[in-house]
Amino acid sequence: PGSNRNETTMREIIKKYVHPESILYTDMWKAYTKPGQECVAGHWTVNHKKWYVDPKTGVHTNTIEGTWNGMKLFIARKRYSKVGIFESLVECAWRRKN
Repeated sequence: PGSNRNETTMREIIKKYVHPESILYTDMWKAYTKPGQECVAGHWTVNHKKWYVDPKTGVHTNTIEGTWNGMKLFIARKRYSKVGIFESLVECAWRRKN
């Protein structure tokens, strides 16, 4: 999908990588709305214009945002290739787990 971050691209990614019985937790970015309703068992959102954790549902995206930020920091700039990034992500996930 490259840098195209529209609804169609999000739908393709969700269908390819997310189990249909999953519950998707996202912010309220427009490109997530329809794919979140159509491709998974549930879709919960948090409105970041109001709060970072929805006070009624407890929904937040802090865990994945923090994890992704840590992974981006872990990936050395010289490894910005498909193979290099994949290897770095696998290593980072392993280190986080062990």
